[in-house]
Amino acid sequence: MHPIPHATFNVILETAPNEPHPPGAALAKRLQDGLRAKFSEVGEYESWRDCGWSMTIQCNELRIQVYFAPYPDEGNWLLAISPMNQPGLFARLLSRNASPAAAATSSCSRCLAARLNAIVRHRGKHLRMTGVFMPRPKFIASMTLRGFDMEPGAVETLMEIPAALLVQRGEARVPGGVPFARSAASWSMEFNESNRIEDLIPALLTHLGGVAHLSSVKSQVSPEFFEFDIAMWILDSTEQEGGSVGAPAIAALAELGASLSLGFYAKNAA
Repeated sequence: MHPIPHATFNVILETAPNEPHPPGAALAKRLQDGLRAKFSEVGEYESWRDCGWSMTIQCNELRIQVYFAPYPDEGNWLLAISPMNQPGLFARLLSRNASPAAAATSSCSRCLAARLNAIVRHRGKHLRMTGVFMPRPKFIASMTLRGFDMEPGAVETLMEIPAALLVQRGEARVPGGVPFARSAASWSMEFNESNRIEDLIPALLTHLGGVAHLSSVKSQVSPEFFEFDIAMWILDSTEQEGGSVGAPAIAALAELGASLSLGFYAKNAA
């Protein structure tokens, strides 16, 4: 696995009429313009996982993907810069060498940071940004139900605990914004460096009422996607260590029929 530089920024989008789904197309266009001013080969921006936008850059022999999407917190977004044509484990075992990525990703990072800060200074008609590179806790564990017919507020009532994010299909995050394609409800917990990775999912499950309660909620809501996520801001840490998700947590997620994703981010990617 190759470390992927990430940055967190805060944005409030005031989208143009008839702007395509998902939110952020105007921002994608501005970032694309900034990248094209520096790199000769920048692809068209396109929808990323039905929740954000991505584009590709060719920098010498290295192909880079830039993608961004909103975080469940209101107004907070994540942006990532990922080398696309790096060899995996088996290719490396067969002596395929990786293309030098550090210089290219650093150059791309500086260009994007400058573009974001320029947008902050220039308040456009349909785009307003405030603050770049917001601080984050070391870990955030979250659970999300996406794609259901029930009212999001009713899902929150079933959970018996306040949600971090409630989105109704067809509504926008801000007035006049692009409507969401799926309803969603998300709950999250923040953790500091004193917590271990193996403790995060059990703590979140306990916070949310346990496996039996979540199974009951899932059967009533019938979501298209049932997702758990651990976001870790550790790539620039000087005290990184290994971690694992224990067998009981894996068994609990399997019983729930839920997926688990892991994100590794740098707090201060430039």
